[in-house]
This record gives sequence, C-alpha cells and structure tokens, in this order.
Amino acid sequence: VTFNANIVLYVKGILDAQGTANYPIAFTGKTQSPNWWNSIFIQDSGSAILDHCTVSYGGYWDGANVNMSGTGSLSITNSTLSYSGADGLWLRDDLGVCSFANNHYAYNGRYGVHLGPSVSYDDNTSTFESNGCNIFADGFTSSSSVVWNVNKDYSVYMSGNITVDSPHTMTVKPGTVVKVCANGIIIVNGILDASGTASDPIYFT
Repeated sequence: VTFNANIVLYVKGILDAQGTANYPIAFTGKTQSPNWWNSIFIQDSGSAILDHCTVSYGGYWDGANVNMSGTGSLSITNSTLSYSGADGLWLRDDLGVCSFANNHYAYNGRYGVHLGPSVSYDDNTSTFESNGCNIFADGFTSSSSVVWNVNKDYSVYMSGNITVDSPHTMTVKPGTVVKVCANGIIIVNGILDASGTASDPIYFT
C-alpha cells in the first residue's frame, strides 16, 4: 500500500492486515522519506490487526507511523515500524485492548514507542534500533492501572512525574529498566508493584 504525501488512513471500523513471513504487507510512502505520509490512525472504537507488516516513512502531522486512541483494540506482531519522522508507534490515551510481540522499531526520528498518559506497554519480545529514544513515556496522574514490561536490553524513559492514585496499580515486570528524567518523582497513593527476580531485576535509574 503506497501513500501519497500527507495522507492518513483513519480506522474507525476494522483494519485486518495479516501477512505472512513469505508474503508480508507493506505500508509505505510513494517517496521513501521520513514524514512523507501521515499515519495509520486507529480511533474511537476502531480496531486493527497488523501481522508480518512493514510500516515506514510516515509521521507527518499526527506524528507516528501508527497512532492509537480510543476504546478499540490494536494487535501488532512480527512487524517493523521504521523511518518515521517522529514515532514508530504512538499509544495516545483511553486505550482498549492492545497486544504487541516480536516487532522491530528502527530509525524513527523521535521515539520507537511513545506512551501517552496512563498507557500500558507489555512486551519484552520486541527490539529497537537507532531511534531518537526507544520507549518514551509521558508523565501522568493515573486514570487507570498501568503495566510496563520491556526487554532488559532497552528501557522506558519517564519524561515527567508520575502519580499512581488509589485504587490504581502500576506494575513494572521483571527485567524492565525505567530511566527517570532529571528531578523526576513517582508518587504512590495507590500501589506500585515492582517484583523483580534474581535473574531479572528491575532498575529505576
């Protein structure tokens, strides 16, 4: 699927893009240059399944190859999100069910994955390469419970203060590294569950 300049694909119904290892699906720009086209934008109750897909050279205006906002669902597996002028994937807010596995985020100008307020990211199987920042999390006061789970070779950059309010829980899974911005703080009025293991400790650094 080749996009003209600045074009966006809004998904308010269902996008079913399930390729295979031998027959992958590509979403790309007519000109292969970062920020050439806009994004795949899942909104409202819309849902998308991306499997064995490559999404590249987006990022114009809405700031990511793939954007997700709303109460629908998003599944991305065995896929590459690359060469966005901004983010590979932006999970904005108010999300429904999301699942991610075995993806590769590479050469995105801003962030590989951008986590909006109170957004979970539970995926320790994906890899990152040469992004401006691999996983970037906005600061927030919790509006729901949050799970962070990242491969120990990478890290979540906490860009602002976080307040975990009751009755919400923030769960940080074993092996996850959280890098906190200068003077940053995590205020816990609800529950922080950071239960690492001897082989997969959790780092706040």
